[in-house]
Amino acid sequence: MSDISKQTVKIMLILEAIALGIGVFFISNPLYYAFGIILGTALSAARFLLLEKALNKSVDMAPADAQNYIRLQYFLRMAVITVVAIIAAKVKYIDLLGFIIGLLPVAPAVHIQNLLSRKNG
Repeated sequence: MSDISKQTVKIMLILEAIALGIGVFFISNPLYYAFGIILGTALSAARFLLLEKALNKSVDMAPADAQNYIRLQYFLRMAVITVVAIIAAKVKYIDLLGFIIGLLPVAPAVHIQNLLSRKNG
């Protein structure tokens, strides 16, 4: 895992901690909301790290092979998200809103990481 990925995951965790702190005041069952946030964040971080791994591996492949490999990896990541989302919707101990919010911090974390890299570099 690269340093940039580590920093991005840290930013994701900070964003989710903020979302958890704010959500506790508005959600009727904060514990279930926290479970949703934790599950969504874990899945989101895993997805991000698997993307990095797939991109690093595809660099050494022929263009056609790399394209097929990236497509397969994308499909597998989306399939896992779909299965976990269905399970999260069916399990009463996981707040679906918390789960969805847990999936969201990737893009903001990448943008924040980009801004920090420009500022420091």
